[in-house]
Amino acid sequence: MDVPWYAGHGGCLVVRLMGAIEVFFGCATRPPRGVNGKNIKLNSTQNLKTFIFNTDLSAGRINGFAPGDVVGGKFKWGNIIIIFKQANTNKDTLVHEIGHSLTLRHVFDIKAPHTFYQGHSDKVMDYTWSSSSPNVMNPNKRKLFVRYQWYKMQSDKSTYKL
Repeated sequence: MDVPWYAGHGGCLVVRLMGAIEVFFGCATRPPRGVNGKNIKLNSTQNLKTFIFNTDLSAGRINGFAPGDVVGGKFKWGNIIIIFKQANTNKDTLVHEIGHSLTLRHVFDIKAPHTFYQGHSDKVMDYTWSSSSPNVMNPNKRKLFVRYQWYKMQSDKSTYKL
């Protein structure tokens, strides 16, 4: 998903959700600039900042969204996190979406090194609802990262090394 900065819209960010819905977010005085001084997209690999947008929009069961980009034919996680109205008070949703921006997959993703059933673990990268029945909520509080996830987040190019 390409997430451009539209200066022509008063400096506002326009995000195309699910390929159809365009959402306008807070305005800024100018687009971010790369090390060469040229304007860059928010999801650019040159951009080392993560932008978090808390919205008053409802999105059904979707609590948050961390859009990525396809770069050179490969999917790359981006630098944008959108938290929808129903999750504005859920800190675990914010941490979950930050995990995506730091390249983490869901714990139930078949490409993840270790997999769990969706909606049945206490892992931050799980969902709050079960795949077997969308009306069944995860009985566990999402609070843990798996060890490999800590290492993966530390190796992300946007994290600062002390």
